[in-house]
Amino acid sequence: MASSSNWLARYREGQRAHVWHELRQLGRTVREPGLFEEAQLVCDEMARRARHNIEVIVERLSAEGYRFHSNDNAQTPVMPYVPPTAAAGAHADWLEERFGPVPMTLLSWVRLAGDVWLVGTHPQWATSASADPLVVELEGSRYPNVSLRTYFEEEAEAWHGWSATHPEAGLFVLPLAPDRLHKDNVSGGPGSNA
Repeated sequence: MASSSNWLARYREGQRAHVWHELRQLGRTVREPGLFEEAQLVCDEMARRARHNIEVIVERLSAEGYRFHSNDNAQTPVMPYVPPTAAAGAHADWLEERFGPVPMTLLSWVRLAGDVWLVGTHPQWATSASADPLVVELEGSRYPNVSLRTYFEEEAEAWHGWSATHPEAGLFVLPLAPDRLHKDNVSGGPGSNA
């Protein structure tokens, strides 16, 4: 196992798959002092790169005439990307306090990448409506009058009630996005999770 002191440098040099593999191999020990801080730097770098890529994708799709909209029959125009707000760090802290250790990549995404909703259509792209566009909404910044914290709490409470009588329930899974079918306005299974 390579020393943690070079994970970020190696990640930036293009050894991303190797770095992620090493971090996964650590399991829970990645959260120990000395490892945690360096691992978090790698997660933060990933989130910064993701943010840049999202901004480029939104700009290019918009220039091509792609319409970002809600995933219902109304197809109400939406903001496809909302950067993290000033409250993003506190929200990331709340997620971890409320749900226990959540993936470090998720915490970096909340703090540095923001909320993404790339659902939409293009009038000349026949399959655009049935694509599986990127959707990651952790802070809920597109919904100023709705609390994602309340939504997450309600989902956790529903799971706790159900899991009390279903031993096969497994761990609670935090809902991050609708599944592919819901994105296409078709009733489907549970959403994407962390």
